[in-house]
Amino acid sequence: MKAKILRTDAELFIIEQYLDELEAVADVVTTQSTDEDALALEAADANIILTCYTGVTEKVIEAAKNLKGIVKYGVGTDAIDIEAASRRGVMVVNCPDYGSDTVADHAFALLIALARRIPVLDRVMRENAWAWPAPEYLGVDLSGKTIGLVGFGRIGRCMARRGEGFSMTRLAIDPYVGSTTFAEYGVQSCGLDELLERSDFVSIHCVLTPETTGLIGEAELKRMKETAFLIDVSRGAIIDEGALIRVLDENGIAGAAFDVFADEPLAPGYPLLGRDNVILTPHLAWYTKEAFERGERDTFDGVRDVLSGNRPKNLKNVEVLAFLAAFIVSLFLPWSPAEAKEIDHAHQYKACMALAKKSPEEAFETALNWRDLGGGDAAQHCIAVALIGLGQYADAAGRMETLAGKAKQNPSVKAGLLAHAAQAWLLAGQAARAEAVLTAALKLIPEDSALFVDRAQARAELKDFKGALEDLNHAIAHEDRRADAYVFRAATYRFLDKLEPALADVERALALAPTHAEGLLERGILRRLRQDNDGARQDWLRVLRLAPKSRAAAAARRNLEKMDVKPD
Repeated sequence: MKAKILRTDAELFIIEQYLDELEAVADVVTTQSTDEDALALEAADANIILTCYTGVTEKVIEAAKNLKGIVKYGVGTDAIDIEAASRRGVMVVNCPDYGSDTVADHAFALLIALARRIPVLDRVMRENAWAWPAPEYLGVDLSGKTIGLVGFGRIGRCMARRGEGFSMTRLAIDPYVGSTTFAEYGVQSCGLDELLERSDFVSIHCVLTPETTGLIGEAELKRMKETAFLIDVSRGAIIDEGALIRVLDENGIAGAAFDVFADEPLAPGYPLLGRDNVILTPHLAWYTKEAFERGERDTFDGVRDVLSGNRPKNLKNVEVLAFLAAFIVSLFLPWSPAEAKEIDHAHQYKACMALAKKSPEEAFETALNWRDLGGGDAAQHCIAVALIGLGQYADAAGRMETLAGKAKQNPSVKAGLLAHAAQAWLLAGQAARAEAVLTAALKLIPEDSALFVDRAQARAELKDFKGALEDLNHAIAHEDRRADAYVFRAATYRFLDKLEPALADVERALALAPTHAEGLLERGILRRLRQDNDGARQDWLRVLRLAPKSRAAAAARRNLEKMDVKPD
């Protein structure tokens, strides 16, 4: 039976050019539904949800019993309940690289249009065919002005380069970016209040999180110069729209330009429509021929990776990897259902794997019974996973290696099983065996960056830091958006007493993934080594808030206790 891909946002014709390729391996169903209940019904038998703007809530995720992945056509994933997806072992994949320069182009175009009053001049020309100099048409130069960037990730950095080209002073705020990165771009790091007070143009480029919702409220807007302009191409909810309307009505700032809004699409009568000092575009900053093609390709690659069981390049919730590396075995390893033809083996496999996370003892008994009923190698894999939960690491690793020998028809599955075996060998304290297994896996998939990261872990356990660095350098050279590789390399540098490159790497990781718990833990350690106790404490407390049950949180809690800080 073919997999089912449920495609939302029908008006966008997402990955239309790749439909023939997708339909060769999956049934692609396009839905008009945006209502949560209706979408939950349509997603019930979906393996992948392909979406752009439509919300994918916990209810939708829970209803989709066969769901393996949610692929976002675009960057922002705030409309997807990632926590619910992670609990279900569902991968969330986005496309962060296709449009950074494209969106920055649009943001800077809005900035220039505000500065030079271009929409007003265009309207007057359309109406009257000409206009003579008048105060309402008077623009301002960019050279010598100051641009303040709220958020200094991919798009913020593209904006910084454009500002440099126009001889602008550049300020930025981003708590997840280190001084090395700011210095690399020639940008001054400062607090939000200072940025608002000094900037002639304030441009929003941070992601929408609970912390950034309403970040720019009435108090912040009133800190801006009366001659300043505000631009937002990130997310509308970052700015308090009611406060903005009041400030504009009072001439508290000179104007604003937005491509994003708290509620989309806009309704007729939206209070910012029709103002000469406000420019509005319909969330199309990303929409160019080239970016569209890149986005289509990246989205297709994400869907294909999920279907084939490969690790997607832009996986947002990396914690699901252990679960999903196992689940794809049910698609490839043969079983012998002759004795129990009524068993839904795929469902049984997924249920057993989910149980292994909650109760390894029950999962072990369930898998043994299933094996006896004809579950075959899929059941054997569940047994091995349950054994890991029971602490029988060496036994589990040996079983994984045996299964890998049977997966001859699919190198990706075989390599995935070997990687899983290697993790078990590491837990068993047999790093040398793990290194050998991962070397074998790399012969099957020589350019798999995840395998290089795993082997680096084994080599670090063996105190072969030079070898670990070589593997991490290879992983990063092949895939330079891997936050986990930067974090691990930072830790390796730290063991070698190279604190500066360590700090630079962890800042790169956090620029890519601001909520990366291991990255925050590592930065806290490096800050403590540099006597920045306040910074270390903030990082570790943030780990506890973001991932309270993780291994990183346990380490952060121990570190805080050593500092006599009682975590709440």
